[in-house]
Amino acid sequence: MLCINLLGSLAIGYLGGFMLKMQGNYSQLIADVMLTGFLGGFTTFSAFMIESTEGLLNKRARGVAFFVGVSIVGGMALAWIGQRLSS
Repeated sequence: MLCINLLGSLAIGYLGGFMLKMQGNYSQLIADVMLTGFLGGFTTFSAFMIESTEGLLNKRARGVAFFVGVSIVGGMALAWIGQRLSS
């Protein structure tokens, strides 16, 4: 799931940057469906929470900390990279 979230972050950054560059030459509905619908469903926050909680319940705090850290920092970095690639 970590790879899916990171790949989704890259895609969201790229598509969001592309849409910013287009400056309104697209339907807001299309933007909502693509960014929050399709890509939001691709990167599910609920699955992230379930995996994190299961790790804590199984006393794997270090693994959970690593997973959460890489997910957040990596996701932000890849979203930024995606946005830069689109411009």
